[in-house]
Amino acid sequence: MAGTDRRWLVLARDVSHAVRVPGHAELRAALVLDVATGLALGVAVAPSDSEALGSACDTALAKPAGPLPPLRPDGVLCGPGLADLLAESLGALMPASALPPITEVVPGTEAEDVFDCFVGHMAGRAQPEQLPDPEDWRVLVAQALALWRAEPWARWSDEIDLALEVSVEEESTRHSAVVMGNAGIQRGLVVYPGEHAPAGLRDWQPGEAVPAPAGTLLCLLDPPAESPRELTAKAFRYGWPAEAELVPVFLRLGAEEAGELDRGEARRMTAAIAALVAHDARGPAHADPGREATSGTVRLGGGGHASFAIYQRPPSV
Repeated sequence: MAGTDRRWLVLARDVSHAVRVPGHAELRAALVLDVATGLALGVAVAPSDSEALGSACDTALAKPAGPLPPLRPDGVLCGPGLADLLAESLGALMPASALPPITEVVPGTEAEDVFDCFVGHMAGRAQPEQLPDPEDWRVLVAQALALWRAEPWARWSDEIDLALEVSVEEESTRHSAVVMGNAGIQRGLVVYPGEHAPAGLRDWQPGEAVPAPAGTLLCLLDPPAESPRELTAKAFRYGWPAEAELVPVFLRLGAEEAGELDRGEARRMTAAIAALVAHDARGPAHADPGREATSGTVRLGGGGHASFAIYQRPPSV
């Protein structure tokens, strides 16, 4: 059946770091996206690009994807270097007279984000229903860069409890925030749900599980070689300097597994980082624990703004 204004975008990646199959040191993943809707029409993992592409294209041609029926595409876009392999894969699935034109392109950020989710799922990280928009990622990465450059861990220890209130799109949430990195091990920011740090956090000892309730948000700064490859690539894609010694990884903790941020969580983390950087800029953390809260606003993706208020709680007696 001929296509009805159907175009594909086909991507392939090395996913050996995320998937382990006995007997295969290298694994490749292929993803077929509908250009108009962004829906995944076919995904596959195989030992080679040609096998993964053939399987993903076969699925896209034979099975519906949500409301979309299986249709031959009118045109195919693909990542750099894939055109010849893709032509061979499609040639094995349809008559030569029905082959659509294939054009190599540089994939857009949204398509790469969808692929990130697929790889993250295979790596065992829970995926959100509503992905952050590209502009949400851009402003979040920019705030993380401000955090890295400010180096607040030089002035704050993880024993300091920061009370944080964030308002995003008229929804206010309260948090307890802790700066990591004063001991020189793990740099970043933890944002706990609720007004107080989790019970047992101050009594934690090395070797024990760190208390972290579901809904905890993390911004971790790690060497690129120690971070999931797709999350490192995302940071670079959205403006993180390629020469940086550390890169940000953003995660949320669930009841049973870690996952990636949804759009609302990305926006709350953007505001939380902006709040910390603004509060840190006022001076040494220990000078006046009871000083007035720092408040302000930060720009979000799509032209919106979030407001924040943050202050240091006095040490508990």
